[in-house]
Order: sequence, then structure tokens, then C-alpha cells
Amino acid sequence: MNRYDNVNVFFFAEKIIILLPIALLFSNLISEFLIIILSIIFITKLDKKQISKIISNKIFICLFVLIIYFLINYILNLNKDPDIKRSLFFLDFHFM
Repeated sequence: MNRYDNVNVFFFAEKIIILLPIALLFSNLISEFLIIILSIIFITKLDKKQISKIISNKIFICLFVLIIYFLINYILNLNKDPDIKRSLFFLDFHFM
């Protein structure tokens, strides 16, 4: 990959960043699609050493654990009937 390929990719990413506020006004689907494209561009431009440095960051690990917690809580709360399994993952019961 030469220098001009990087220039084209960053020019494309710049245009996506410019379009993002407009997409946020009109549709969630378009804005999510643009964010996913930006994430893919970011990940593909990193080398393995930088990726391992980001993944070993404590903030990244905490955010990943929080996302997993939200996913588990969402899956358990699909059923709206009150029972112990539904209320098990609510944090306010554990800190009282």
C-alpha cells in the first residue's frame, strides 16, 4: 500500500465525519452505518501492536464488561413478568 492509498482512505473518512451530523438529523440507521464504516476504517489502519495496546487498556476492558452486562440484562428482561431472574441483574438491589 502506498501513500496515495492512505490519502484516499483518510479523505473518505473525512467526508464521512462531515456527513455524520447531517445523518444524525435524518435517520438512526444512516448514522449507525456511517459510524460502523468509520470503525472499520480505524481498525484496518492499525497494526497489531497498536490493537493489542488498545485492548489491554483498562478503560476498554471496563467498557467491554459494561456492554456485556447490558446485553445480559437486555436478554433477561425480554419477558416483562416480575420474577427473581428478571430482578437479579438490577444493580440498585445489590447496593442497598
